[in-house]
Amino acid sequence: MLGDAVLFPADGGDLGDPRPRRPSDRTRHRAGNIRAHYSPWLPRPIGGLLLAANIINLGAMAAALQFLVGGPMGFYIVGFAVGSPLLGVFVSYERYVSILKWTSFVLLAYVAVPT
Repeated sequence: MLGDAVLFPADGGDLGDPRPRRPSDRTRHRAGNIRAHYSPWLPRPIGGLLLAANIINLGAMAAALQFLVGGPMGFYIVGFAVGSPLLGVFVSYERYVSILKWTSFVLLAYVAVPT
């Protein structure tokens, strides 16, 4: 990907050159590039913060749904925890972006419109 090649050049050389240097660099994923170019202390805390943020977001989404429709919060947490990764894996990227875009818009409209 262009972004990976720009952020993580294969030979540590020119950051302005988006072309990978070796064929294997084109197929390396972001995690592989981070592992190859950064020390282990950097990705671990970032991954921990990302995990904590996702757990907090699951609780917030469940609380919002409970506020809107009522019912057991634990059921909603499990539903979001299972449903979110399933959507990411089994739904096409374009469709997933469309779903996230409209849900974000509805959330913004809910907050922006005075009651």
